[in-house]
Amino acid sequence: MKFSKLDSIPLVLKIASFALVGIGVLQLLSLFFPSLGPGIEGKELTSPILIVCMGIFHTLLGLAILTSNKLAVPAIIALPAIQYGVFYLNHGLPETEALKLHAIFTGGWVLFFGCYLFFTKAKYYFRGQPNA
Repeated sequence: MKFSKLDSIPLVLKIASFALVGIGVLQLLSLFFPSLGPGIEGKELTSPILIVCMGIFHTLLGLAILTSNKLAVPAIIALPAIQYGVFYLNHGLPETEALKLHAIFTGGWVLFFGCYLFFTKAKYYFRGQPNA
């Protein structure tokens, strides 16, 4: 069997990287086809500058995971905070209940990916060790 770089990526990171690249491409395409734009609670980004920034950010983060760039680790952990921050910048703060739900989701994400990236074999992937 032939061993490739894709075989060494832990499954969760492989899924995340392809999902991030896909979301980034969709966001960039949403400049021309607005119905493709991913959103939060039925609202999409409306500022072309923010759409381009987030599209590039998601695409680069997905590629950073694929290339095992160590800078991807803090970006993965902070991803929902970054996404919600940009969304709030575009649409303003939501109601308190929605803000609480976003905070709970962000906390869960940070807890899951923090544990996953630091306490499982996934940590070896970003260290360049073959044990991932």
